[in-house]
This record gives sequence, structure tokens and C-alpha cells, in this order.
Amino acid sequence: MGIEIINEPNTTTSWPMMNVTERYKAVDPELAEGTGPIAFDWLKNFYITAPSSARRG
Repeated sequence: MGIEIINEPNTTTSWPMMNVTERYKAVDPELAEGTGPIAFDWLKNFYITAPSSARRG
């Protein structure tokens, strides 16, 4: 099982403009608590390192 990034466009830059928490209400508010934007540096690092990690198994 691997990691999948969902809502990828929700970086720290776009998060406030998209008003995510109001536009997309959580089905399970308790589970969604603490949700937030994805830091661009983290996203970039994920896409650089994920393919080699996946190949290693």
C-alpha cells in the first residue's frame, strides 16, 4: 500500500483562495479535523522521491 496525495492543488498558496473547508464540507468532521494545505516543498520532495521508493518496494 502506498501514499496517494489527494487534493493536490491545495497548496499553501491556493488554500485560502479556494476556501476549501467551506467549499468542501467534510463527511466526517472528526476525521477531517486538522486538515490543511500541502506545503509545496513537501509536494516537490514527494514527487522526486516517490518513484524510486516505489521501485524498491
